[in-house]
Amino acid sequence: MDWCREDAAKENDGDRLVRMWRFDMLRFSYTNHTKYRLLAFKLQAQLLATLPPKMAHELKYNRTVNIHGGPGGNIPCDLALEFMNMRAKDGLTGLRGNLTSTAIQRCGRNLQGCNYLIDGYTKGLQQFFGKPANSKPSIQRDISKLVDSLKDEKLFDRIPGRSHRSFMTMEYDPNSKLNGKDFFSWLTGKKEECACQQRNRSYRL
Repeated sequence: MDWCREDAAKENDGDRLVRMWRFDMLRFSYTNHTKYRLLAFKLQAQLLATLPPKMAHELKYNRTVNIHGGPGGNIPCDLALEFMNMRAKDGLTGLRGNLTSTAIQRCGRNLQGCNYLIDGYTKGLQQFFGKPANSKPSIQRDISKLVDSLKDEKLFDRIPGRSHRSFMTMEYDPNSKLNGKDFFSWLTGKKEECACQQRNRSYRL
């Protein structure tokens, strides 16, 4: 599922990202992550009911940013913000004893220009500064070889009696832990609460 989410973010596939949030809402329910479950519900409510169509469209498809251009080069907005924060901290660290309000403002205004310069050097020299020495190698070739060797085994089909001796009790469906009755009760209550808030807001207008 994490690979699906990563690929959806790279392609800026808003529909697929929203579907992942729906699955997450189920997972957050049986793992007792109540705050994340509420966040997932609010996202669905905004997209389906509470936001105007234009804002709902922006919320769905403006979840990633493409820094360098090209297809499949999108990254989540929060990750892009982390990159900006990292470069801002590097710039502020270089000020050392000259860390004043004026210097901080100047550093913030110059941040985007510095990003263009660093990206230009990185692309032109093919040198990715700050890349850790113990970076993980690509496993795409291994994955392709594994898929080719196992594609005839019908891995995603449920075959009675088939199991691995080390994973005899592995669950076929993680969502089987979900208490459907409790989840339905919680979801119905949240929808009624959301509808009540919308009615009260319309009365004030």
